[in-house]
Amino acid sequence: MSEKECYEYFKSIRWSDNKGSPICPSCGSASSRYFIESRLQYRCKDCFHTFSVTSETIFHSHNLDFKVILLAIVIFSNATKGISALQLSRDLDVQYKTAWVLSHKIRESLMERNLDEKLSGVVEMDGVYVGNYIKPANNIKDRIDRRKAFKPNKRVIISLRERNLLGSGAGKTKTFILRSENNVDIKAIAKSHIAPNSEIHTDENSAYDDLLAHYDLKRVNHQIEYSGLNGENNNQSESFNARFRRLQYG
Repeated sequence: MSEKECYEYFKSIRWSDNKGSPICPSCGSASSRYFIESRLQYRCKDCFHTFSVTSETIFHSHNLDFKVILLAIVIFSNATKGISALQLSRDLDVQYKTAWVLSHKIRESLMERNLDEKLSGVVEMDGVYVGNYIKPANNIKDRIDRRKAFKPNKRVIISLRERNLLGSGAGKTKTFILRSENNVDIKAIAKSHIAPNSEIHTDENSAYDDLLAHYDLKRVNHQIEYSGLNGENNNQSESFNARFRRLQYG
């Protein structure tokens, strides 16, 4: 795609609700404007506001080619286990700082979704502990029991994943950071982010015991099986945790 084609494609995404036709972000007018071709900007005839295709988006302050912006979105989206700013800078042929800001801007946009919308249907919950690695000492006499050692940075990432109604996989995912898997925090997360009477699948960790009072709780014993006889499992959450772990290593 040429730069002009990339610009037109970005415009079609930016104003997809209006079939790619510009909408003034100031007054909302969708019909009265003219195009300033030398500056790639529009000026509204109703309120005289000047705007561009990137106005009020995460890319509004970047003077990058639209080809670079589209490539950044594609590469970031396809990297299911995360991508470093160094690798992104090499792929886009831009400076490290530019790639670093771009990746964080895209991550920021993911957090601007409707966080108040509750998950429903079949929801899986699971936690993965991070920040708990202690490098063993060289001499065996100097090594400590890492299971009992104090780990100030140890945290658990709780993932909630709503299963797709049609087909496999998960449609929506929410994550939370806790100091430990405990009944109080788990119950508060479920109450705020999972619709009542939903079906929740977890492992046999005691932190999920209180969910039985408000939800249809299904549990799987991972010491015996990955999935129960009636289909109870939290494999989607386990999959997310595995990819999060790979992202952390990367």
